[in-house]
Amino acid sequence: MLVDSHCHLFHCYNFVEEHILKKIEEDFSYLVNIAIDDKEIRRLIKEQFKSKVIKNAIGLYPEQARSFNKEKANEFLRYFDELDVIAIGETGIDFHWDYGDVKIQEALFRFQIELSIEKNLPLLIHSREAFNDTFRILKEYKFYKPFVLHCFGYGVNEAERFLELDSIFSFAGNVTYPKAEELRRVLKLIPLDRILLETDAPYLAPQKVRGEKNSPFNIKYTYEFVSEFLQIEKTKFEKIIEKNFERIFILS
Repeated sequence: MLVDSHCHLFHCYNFVEEHILKKIEEDFSYLVNIAIDDKEIRRLIKEQFKSKVIKNAIGLYPEQARSFNKEKANEFLRYFDELDVIAIGETGIDFHWDYGDVKIQEALFRFQIELSIEKNLPLLIHSREAFNDTFRILKEYKFYKPFVLHCFGYGVNEAERFLELDSIFSFAGNVTYPKAEELRRVLKLIPLDRILLETDAPYLAPQKVRGEKNSPFNIKYTYEFVSEFLQIEKTKFEKIIEKNFERIFILS
């Protein structure tokens, strides 16, 4: 069975119809649906999926940093009374887009880091063109639950530093791209028990369907590619990823 540790169902589908839910139940052992702003979280509360497979994570994406204030923080805290979640995120620092300077983004990031520690939940981290600040902030905290570097996109040098912090590394469809040689070097470096796979659907479709709108079901291509690259039999690799997921999100 497959695990998609990070996808955005509300970005993939206008409405998650019954046949999609049925297919998810058939193909996956776990799928994490991410809601990244107040609008999405309120929709998730209203349209909670009747599924044993779909798990929820909620966070405030770096794009929300400029509008973040005490009122927004209190509103976010109330969501936990209305929704079962297995993680907080995605959250982090992103300098690829103009989401605000480091001080603005850092305030929102730290709020969610500290909340994840308080609630004893794993943290899903978005870091783009922001390694130094992401690492600087994370190393200040003592985490009791793992944090996951979602859609890891840095090189070997950065990966070695993150390994010092007991990070979990989640790889998306871009690891299959022909020019992603450095990312594959990272993949070989990471211990097997610290690897997850994700689609980040509807983004970053694997090479076999590149250019199309991604969906969680395309994670099978990433499984095929990574298991072959690491020279691990596919069924065995699926069990490794499932065991990792359960250790991080379900059993810990």
